[in-house]
Amino acid sequence: MTAAISPSLARASLGTADAQVARVLELVGVHAHALNALLTVSTVEWSDAITTACVECADRPRLLLNPAFVAQWCHTPERLATLVLHELLHIALGHTRLFPRPTRVHNIAFDAIINRTLLAAIQGTQVRHSAVQFGYDVERYTDLFTDFYSANKAPEFMLRPPPGWPSAPDWSTSHDMPPALRAIHRDLYDQSLDDQDDLDPCDEPIHRYTQVTYADIIAALHDVGGLGAEDVSLLGAHGDTPAERDALRGSRDRDAAELLASALEPLCAQLPGRGEHLGITQVADAARTPALEHALKALLRRAITPHGAGASRTSWRQRDVRVVHRMHDRRASCRVRAASLLGAPMPLLFDGHIQERLREPQRVAIYVDVSGSMHRVLPHLRRALLTLRREIEPTLYWFSDEVVAASGSELETGNMPSTGGTAICAVITHATQQLAAGSAAIVLTDGHLESVPAATSAALGRAQVALHMGVVGGGPLHTGAPWLNSSTPLPSPGY
Repeated sequence: MTAAISPSLARASLGTADAQVARVLELVGVHAHALNALLTVSTVEWSDAITTACVECADRPRLLLNPAFVAQWCHTPERLATLVLHELLHIALGHTRLFPRPTRVHNIAFDAIINRTLLAAIQGTQVRHSAVQFGYDVERYTDLFTDFYSANKAPEFMLRPPPGWPSAPDWSTSHDMPPALRAIHRDLYDQSLDDQDDLDPCDEPIHRYTQVTYADIIAALHDVGGLGAEDVSLLGAHGDTPAERDALRGSRDRDAAELLASALEPLCAQLPGRGEHLGITQVADAARTPALEHALKALLRRAITPHGAGASRTSWRQRDVRVVHRMHDRRASCRVRAASLLGAPMPLLFDGHIQERLREPQRVAIYVDVSGSMHRVLPHLRRALLTLRREIEPTLYWFSDEVVAASGSELETGNMPSTGGTAICAVITHATQQLAAGSAAIVLTDGHLESVPAATSAALGRAQVALHMGVVGGGPLHTGAPWLNSSTPLPSPGY
């Protein structure tokens, strides 16, 4: 712990906020690209009115940094990058929309997952690039967390990795903490617990931390009575000052996500984002997008007739009509004779019937991603599905990290149930249990999905259900994933 620094001394020693953030942009990796994109639509300013850092949305988003906090805690570029990316991830995962009035317990749960996600993103960059060549050192990014939070005080020990992490974690420092909190901490940071069993060589490891949800942490904290939650100081904006409360009001997350979408997309992809209680997402109206409709129609054909065989089923129906010829009206001769005898006008219309060839509606299950990251494209998907419903009779399901069957009116009204998170495993489990063997289903998503355990994928194979994915927004296609039969990039209106 370092001594507090006065704001005036901090400003004098640090110079401009832009100059400080410029140090971060010299770092190499996905985090630096995200910050660079942020600065294309934002200004960076010092502010004594916020506690650590805050992205404020007005006409243009502003990145506000507390100069005293930066001087005291962020004396390296990696520490400053950790602080700013922590605040950006709050926006990326839509935390102020999950609860009408988030409590300190909620905010601790958010921060515990955010901090682990951020370190996972940095570790992932180390895997993709040479750590020696680019100078990556995950410990330099953990420094802010390990200095700011105590390793032997509840509940803040969950907001940081254990001492010595990741190479030689020391779990003994938290031995006096409540067992429920320790179990969550181990799931978040103990990489030796990652499930490698039953994996094919091409499969990705199943990381324990991606299975931890906000609800798990909130429940554990409630079980121990909060245990000092109100006394924990948190990084980022949590409404601790009037300026932060102003920034958190209204549409802060929505506006920021729209303006900073390109900046936040790499961060969102690191963890699908587990939502909370099911709520209603209002999806706006949109104009027709012919390119998207055409691509969806092609995807539907591929799912229904995967090998190009099996033409659409048709049936014939007789329909009664009024016609000008007498061919099918058995009373025609009598009517004509009667008219002639009575001197009445000759009949013009006769009863008849025609044979119609009807194309039977094609049925297919469609799972639509309604998570927070889909907000820009959902209006266009909704409009395309409304149009295509004339040709198919889809069984629609909305999925976030729950699967909910669509009611008769949700597509028309745009009121769709969502938790805000994303979980493809929920879709696979639902399809395995609910769809008939030999059927096909379509998943419409932005592709930012969690790893699928080998056992879940194998269960889908045994159920003989084929999943075809349409990906919007340029996200990962997951080509070659064992649970996926095909993956198709779709036009992405709104991006």
